[in-house]
Amino acid sequence: FGEKGRGENAQDLQNPLGKIIRIIPNRDEDGEGYTVPSDNPFVGGDSVADDIVFAFGLRNPWRAAFDSLGRYWIADVGSIESEEINIISRPGENFGWPTAEGVCKEKCDGFTDPVIAYNHASDHPFILADDQAKNPTKFRVAWVGMEYVPGATDRYNGLLTGKMLYGEWYAGWIRAAFVAENFRLGSDMHI
Repeated sequence: FGEKGRGENAQDLQNPLGKIIRIIPNRDEDGEGYTVPSDNPFVGGDSVADDIVFAFGLRNPWRAAFDSLGRYWIADVGSIESEEINIISRPGENFGWPTAEGVCKEKCDGFTDPVIAYNHASDHPFILADDQAKNPTKFRVAWVGMEYVPGATDRYNGLLTGKMLYGEWYAGWIRAAFVAENFRLGSDMHI
């Protein structure tokens, strides 16, 4: 859930906003509600929200997908400075919002940096490298697609196999990042 324009929600574990929650919906047609997985990281906290929180410190998570390694990739829509692609690789991760937008620069203890972050500038390399990304707006919205798995015929000749698709909604560019255990920000593991 997004933090609804109130950054403090993202760090408050008693509030479900600005979080990734994890529940098991009741699938019984006569049933209601959900159960909480016993291995959620904050089970037994002071509130119901504690129990359902799986990761926190997000501004506005939008579009997410699992990779073949079982990690959850999340596009987190930024505010003024940066857009983020985060990977949940363990329960209870704190992605730092509102203290950090993009890569954390100070007071970063306990925060997990995004694996990919880009600013809103019209001269960002991702914009300049794409002739089709000429949208003059400074609005930005990161998204995550899926890991590419080729079908019977691979129209990309292996170039996208094993890569997670992500991009920018307003500027219109698409990139792919390697699905690798050691993929972190700053590596050359994206195209």
